[in-house]
Amino acid sequence: MFSLADRVMSMQRNFPKMYRYNLGDRMVNANLDMLTQVVLANTAIDELEERLDALKTLMAQYETLIMLFRLCIAQRIITAEQYAAFLPTLNKIGQQITGWRTFTKKQIAKGKITE
Repeated sequence: MFSLADRVMSMQRNFPKMYRYNLGDRMVNANLDMLTQVVLANTAIDELEERLDALKTLMAQYETLIMLFRLCIAQRIITAEQYAAFLPTLNKIGQQITGWRTFTKKQIAKGKITE
């Protein structure tokens, strides 16, 4: 996720000025917020419900980032090819979030706490 944030920050520098400080900043902030939620989920060792809340927020921020990428394509700020270069990373992150949420839900159902 760190590399995604780094790549989005680099991409934002090339946005037209009209979009750099609104759409570009929102994309960077969504990435930074995602990193924060990963830290919160990782540190919620004894509180599975708290971890699940962080993961739900993380998924919402991930979906927001996807939507912002699509908006960038629609506004012709980036090309479909540029977006395609991000897709493997974005898909992997989405799968990781989904897997982590599923695992956490199963642990809550079992009433277990695992590190």
